[in-house]
Amino acid sequence: MLCTKCAPGKYSAVAGSTDCTPCAAGKSSWTEGGSTASVCADCFPGSYAGVASSTCSYCPFGATSAAGASACTACSAGTAPKFGGQCAPCPAGFYSVSGLECAICPPGSTSRSGASTCTLTAAGSSGNGSSSSGSLVCEAGMYVQDKDTDHESCVPCPAGRYYITTNSNSRCKKCNKSTYASTSGSTSCTPCPSGFSTNGARGKKQCFDLATGKSMSALNMPL
Repeated sequence: MLCTKCAPGKYSAVAGSTDCTPCAAGKSSWTEGGSTASVCADCFPGSYAGVASSTCSYCPFGATSAAGASACTACSAGTAPKFGGQCAPCPAGFYSVSGLECAICPPGSTSRSGASTCTLTAAGSSGNGSSSSGSLVCEAGMYVQDKDTDHESCVPCPAGRYYITTNSNSRCKKCNKSTYASTSGSTSCTPCPSGFSTNGARGKKQCFDLATGKSMSALNMPL
């Protein structure tokens, strides 16, 4: 009698087996005739798999997961759904209570990136800042737009830039090489993952794979 190969999603590590072992939940395998548990690989972030799966499925829109997940969880407050089984933080000036969508803060209020609520701005301020001796002072992660005009205001630093301290002359700085800031209103930049870089450029929103040149978002990596 001929031996039958284990189907994808299963393996047999022992000679003479009468059955195949299924890959555990959160793992999958394309391999037919797998002979070790190593053929079962963790599902990537934003996907999931049940027991004996040959493929991992993307989380439904509005949900996400960590690597090796057997189920997905709904996007949390302060975030909103992003394609590819991801949840993205709401940008500064927006908020999300349900995790379903980001809404702009009402007039007279503001928020930082990833906020679930908005806060009232101080009296005499415009945007997320305060006025002192006629000069608008913005919070970290923000800068003065239209400075020294009657409509100056504090606005978040754009993605790829950051600001740490607070002063009336704050200007957002570009992230250094091999670091990035994916959201607006950043107070720091994140180092590129191992094997990634910004290709020698500053002020980037994400990093790129040194081997393929693909961006983190193109590879469905969380930013």
